[in-house]
Amino acid sequence: MQNRFDYSYLCCLIDDSLHPYTALEGNFLTKEKEKALLIALSQVFREVEVLKHKLASDSEDTVAIAPTCYSNSSGTLTIHSEDHPCLEKIVSDLIVFLASESQYVQHLAGNILVATSKLVGTSGRNWNEFLHLLCVCLEVAAYHTLSYSSKPSKRGSEDLIRDLSSSFILLRPRLKHSSLSTVAGLARIFRNILKYLKQENDDQLVRVYFDCVGSCLNSIPWDLLNEIGQPVSKIVFSGNIVQLFCSMVEKCGAEATSDSVNNHPILLKINDLVPKLLYWCLDKQNFCSEMCLSQYFKHKTLMLMIRLSSKLHLDSSILVSWLLLLQKHFQDLLQQPIGEPGWLLNEFEDGSPFLASLLDKEEHNICSHHLQRRAIFLFMKCSLSLTSSREENGLLKLHEWLQCQLPGALFVEQDLYWENCMNFALSFIQLFVHEDDILFEVLLLLLNLPVHADQQGKCHDLVVCLSSWLVSCYIMITKCFLIT
Repeated sequence: MQNRFDYSYLCCLIDDSLHPYTALEGNFLTKEKEKALLIALSQVFREVEVLKHKLASDSEDTVAIAPTCYSNSSGTLTIHSEDHPCLEKIVSDLIVFLASESQYVQHLAGNILVATSKLVGTSGRNWNEFLHLLCVCLEVAAYHTLSYSSKPSKRGSEDLIRDLSSSFILLRPRLKHSSLSTVAGLARIFRNILKYLKQENDDQLVRVYFDCVGSCLNSIPWDLLNEIGQPVSKIVFSGNIVQLFCSMVEKCGAEATSDSVNNHPILLKINDLVPKLLYWCLDKQNFCSEMCLSQYFKHKTLMLMIRLSSKLHLDSSILVSWLLLLQKHFQDLLQQPIGEPGWLLNEFEDGSPFLASLLDKEEHNICSHHLQRRAIFLFMKCSLSLTSSREENGLLKLHEWLQCQLPGALFVEQDLYWENCMNFALSFIQLFVHEDDILFEVLLLLLNLPVHADQQGKCHDLVVCLSSWLVSCYIMITKCFLIT
């Protein structure tokens, strides 16, 4: 059911409240003007929230009816007799503050745009138009950022010149001072809008969201965003982008099956961007030398890849590519010894994987184990998935990893073979004991390990070793259940 909402009131409110600040050249703000602007933005935000709640609860057909709005920004009156021009004016008046040098101004302006999205979604009208305006802003901000880089886009500027829509003409000058932090701010806005959609459970709003944002992501020249921006803005950009992608993958689509063919285009695009994300977030030549920051980005990128692996049917080429990426960016976690039996028994349990990093920066802390679990799980999932197509590459990768974890202990002929298997199984279970959903998924992967009659040499030894390891794991789990 649609609620008739007159956007003219909000349009006039924003224009009256923020017009003194929207025309500031170069977005330069004195301390006094910044304080006054923050107060004005806070007042607008509260008013939008009030309008949204009133619209959601009002039983009347029309909310916030006001005289037809106008803009006197250029000294002349511009009549807005329909919704779309009002939305254009609202977005254009707010988006300029995302290019501000003040992070507080950026944050508040972004919050107002998110609150406005809730208002538009609640009204049941103009949802597609509003998202399109934000997508235009994201594309324009990205291209403006590239125009100041050492490698400007040859294709991008021509595409933008051809876009002569009223939205583009209105929004482009408002973003002339945009930077990588502006792109990051827009990514944060899209993520917060998705949070709102998760609460609403409106399939139509979600469908339009993914279609609009997916088309926008395809239009951005990601290849040219590698070498631009200062370290701090790169961190903010990478963090917001990977958070957005994690949220989108979580919300988009159902679980993948072996015969999945109708993957949403946005999942395919995000999957294509995984190597770039790992480069932006984890390459030491960029900025990721600080321990806590590095661990955070490893956590988010691993989470993204794990979610993608459950939503997409990954073919052999992608699995091989991911194994190479895991070895390049997560080798320290994969080579880290799983440990001796009992080393994890006294670890305290906590919902946050990063609490220990504040208390103990030794190699074996909770955060390290949390990351190690995910890296090992993804590594095993990719390796074992390759075997379903009789790809020996996956088994060979597993063989190398087990040799690192159990040097010289992979052969049945050894006297201590079963003892080694049991000890390793115990350590493996203890590593995953706090996240048993991952543990059982790993065991299911091992249980479905295909065995081919023509397997010889390392592959045959490894299959025997993995089978023994699986049996040992189930023995240990059974003992745990009997004890409890």
